[in-house]
Amino acid sequence: MVSTMLQDDGDSIVLTVPWTGIDEVYSRWFAQGVMFGDDPNRTKHRYEPPEILWFQDDVGTVTLVGCRSRGSRSNFTHGQGRVAVRFAVAGGQRCPDYRRINGLRSDLPGLGDWMSLRSLTARTVNDADGRLESLHLDLKAPPAVPLLRALNLRIRPNFSFNLPSTPDDALIRESLQIETLAGRPREWSEHLRAHETVRELLAIAGWRAFGYSAQWAHRASDPQRVLTGKAVGERWARVYSYAVLRHQEEKSRPSFLFRFDDIKPAGVRRWFKLREHFSRGVDPIMSTLGGGAGTIEGTMAQVGIGLDAIGYQLALDAGVTQTKANAERHEARLQRVAAEIALALPFKASTWAANAAAVNNGIKHANRPMPDALLTANTLRESRLIFRLWVATRIGAPTASLQQRLTVDPMIYPYELV
Repeated sequence: MVSTMLQDDGDSIVLTVPWTGIDEVYSRWFAQGVMFGDDPNRTKHRYEPPEILWFQDDVGTVTLVGCRSRGSRSNFTHGQGRVAVRFAVAGGQRCPDYRRINGLRSDLPGLGDWMSLRSLTARTVNDADGRLESLHLDLKAPPAVPLLRALNLRIRPNFSFNLPSTPDDALIRESLQIETLAGRPREWSEHLRAHETVRELLAIAGWRAFGYSAQWAHRASDPQRVLTGKAVGERWARVYSYAVLRHQEEKSRPSFLFRFDDIKPAGVRRWFKLREHFSRGVDPIMSTLGGGAGTIEGTMAQVGIGLDAIGYQLALDAGVTQTKANAERHEARLQRVAAEIALALPFKASTWAANAAAVNNGIKHANRPMPDALLTANTLRESRLIFRLWVATRIGAPTASLQQRLTVDPMIYPYELV
């Protein structure tokens, strides 16, 4: 055991490991490119941090998963290395193994609004003059909503409350959690992929970079125990990580193009299949949402790549030969995507396809003039709206509901010079 320091610096979770002496075992974890005379073939010792480490202090144990070297500094006698941590799992018995997990829960703000699933019901009582006399609150989490058999994916309603001993502010908080739970431990990536696919669907509905406010992991070999050591039930340990998008407070509520009630669990299952089948197209488009401040031209190029890939796959799915599908122009592929949307669009689909093709060609080819910035911005807005409508149509959102919600979606309003 060595004295270390564990920090969350706002961008990553880092473990600082000190050592003394040039041959200290920990120094070798950070000795990439260094030759040791006692181990020229680098077979006797470890030359990178272990995948899993445990940090202990007066608060308890933290399991550090996905550890890798992040550099070091030293003089002839002392040094310290930094270990980047992918997942930090709080609590548990001594040295629990969380390299694979049985379950994962993710608290995703915005999901409750989208699903309209409440744990809190309120009933008011008025007096004879119509003035509020009393308020009755009832908290009861509704049953979980199953989505997929794979990893038993479901949405789990949850609530918490704080009733202070003094007449101060009382707090009730409702949340919906994405949950995956398997009988045998699975890779973190398997659980996260399912959670991310749900998060992406929410993001498409509201076109906002929703993030997770909290996560918990479950490992069957690390149950909840009493002081005697007896296991008394499942333990869900708090997880800290920068491997996922974190929640950022927004000033306004999102406006959803479609809601969970429009598509039901069957629509979520369709989305999972669509997400996999059209991944070459969906990936670049989703990367432009919440991915930092890129240029509008770079963002438009990514969205154009995505829609082009979707149009190409649609051609293959329609029975077009690969040779003919390869030969289709970008504009024709965009028209294929728009043709699947049976709605009255706020712009002409053929004009959008022509503009999008011209804008993308102008961005990609140095021998062509760069497109007008306002035209690029509006074409990007329309392209994203086409993508969202195409997804909503494909997963079964009713046409009448989409048409009504389209009239109030923020993406229908063109940008103007001021």
